[in-house]
Amino acid sequence: MKKLILAATLLAFGANAFAQENEGEKNGVNLDGQWMIMGQAGYTSTNEGDTQTYTALPSIGKFITSDIAVGAAFGYTGSRNEINADYIKKTNTYLVQPFVRKYWDVAGNLKVFGQASVPVGIGNTKDKVNGVDYRNSYTTYGVEIAPGLDYFFSSNWSVEATFGLFAWNAMNPKQGDTNNTFNFGLNSGMMDGVKVGIKYLF
Repeated sequence: MKKLILAATLLAFGANAFAQENEGEKNGVNLDGQWMIMGQAGYTSTNEGDTQTYTALPSIGKFITSDIAVGAAFGYTGSRNEINADYIKKTNTYLVQPFVRKYWDVAGNLKVFGQASVPVGIGNTKDKVNGVDYRNSYTTYGVEIAPGLDYFFSSNWSVEATFGLFAWNAMNPKQGDTNNTFNFGLNSGMMDGVKVGIKYLF
């Protein structure tokens, strides 16, 4: 719920701050052929801070038609899970994520989109048990489907938010068996839920 409020607040701020100056500037404009550079970040904390996840995900893409964009993201995600006083689990993952998006106009400068992506990454885990560190490396891959909101507040800038919806992820550790997970909902996905970002078009 806190992440939904954050995303809605940022989108509303962009709408109120720039609507008068740029009313209708992007609505109906053909985006075909434009490039976009995006930066997204996300943070979640659950169980009163016992579990934390964080994400930084810059990306680049291109509109191949006026309402379809393709691209790839390159970034990092990590987590810290304090299971109890004697057991802390940390993960670090470096990602490459090709994606495709489909856009629909809503009203004014506001659009919605659906994004399908295939994140692939390498990473490591560190389990600290009774003061002793146990490390393991892994590869991970998956498929994620996420809807999003995109508000164009000028001819070159927009603010966007994506919401995890469905994800399948597989983690293949160097030591141990492959772990498959299926998630559905706002906290789904390798990068865990709502992410807010700024996009530049040129």
